[in-house]
Amino acid sequence: MSDTPQTTHAEAQFDRLLHGLLDAAPVGQPFHLFMDTLGQRDRHLLLIQGLDSQVANGGFAQWIQNGYLERDLTSLNLALDRLVGSLDVLHQRRIVQVLQAMLEEVAAIAAGAGPDGLDDCDLDRLDPLDDRYYRLYGEFRSIFWQYFLLWAAA
Repeated sequence: MSDTPQTTHAEAQFDRLLHGLLDAAPVGQPFHLFMDTLGQRDRHLLLIQGLDSQVANGGFAQWIQNGYLERDLTSLNLALDRLVGSLDVLHQRRIVQVLQAMLEEVAAIAAGAGPDGLDDCDLDRLDPLDDRYYRLYGEFRSIFWQYFLLWAAA
């Protein structure tokens, strides 16, 4: 994704929205308890942003190993379903649907992991999914930034 004035502005607005939420999180309180106090938009924002930041930083393995898959997948799927339903542009819907299909593959790999977690074979199976995510994440970010900014303005 290129940094156009429009994407830079949307990113800055989204960052203000995100940091306003994170700044409101009580120090020392488990994050899931904070999440329970939030409305739907803010919970969805943090779920999708959590996925994006974890995977963009360390791949799906990081997202799994840091507990996000186990804790967030069901709610994340609901958030992504709502996002798809809000999109009028077929290409944008397709980007989110591709991500949803990737999450199914990731969950299947994680479910097959042994009691000690992901092994080298599992990590090798996640690598192509990481690569696919990196190819679409610029467009995906633009989609979810705009989605949450419009929702916040409503």
